[in-house]
Amino acid sequence: MTNQSSTYKYTEGYPKIDLTADRAVNGKFLNHRGGDCAGTNVDGIHIEAWWNISLPDLAIIYKINLMFRQDITRHYGYHVFINKEDINIEGLASLAPVYHEEDEEHPGVQNIIMFPGGIQGKQMYIYQNKSTPTDFDKSDQKNNVLDICEVEIWGI
Repeated sequence: MTNQSSTYKYTEGYPKIDLTADRAVNGKFLNHRGGDCAGTNVDGIHIEAWWNISLPDLAIIYKINLMFRQDITRHYGYHVFINKEDINIEGLASLAPVYHEEDEEHPGVQNIIMFPGGIQGKQMYIYQNKSTPTDFDKSDQKNNVLDICEVEIWGI
């Protein structure tokens, strides 16, 4: 099951598309405007943006492949959390992230995170909380927005 903090909706053009959380795990990732990606709302100021997935059972995770929107970069500074049980977003405060994207200038469009010995988990969050979100402006890179085009998790 997938979920996210908010949902962006394309209101211009055809078709009108909600970029819901499940679109990040549908195997499609090339056409953001066509609905291949998940996206959080870009309107207004958001304190945080997050996307999560809950697996059916506890698993040993060895690799995560994250693919973000290619033409607009808003995902710098994100954290990845993996936890052994389903928790709500407030529960992340007690956890340490397993990954943090620190490159503000050029974060990768694709990021492969490896766990050679495996890490136990049932739920994964991609979380973004920039300390100074600003009013939305198409050129602004500081708003808390996630455009996640594909999430692949390998484990047993």
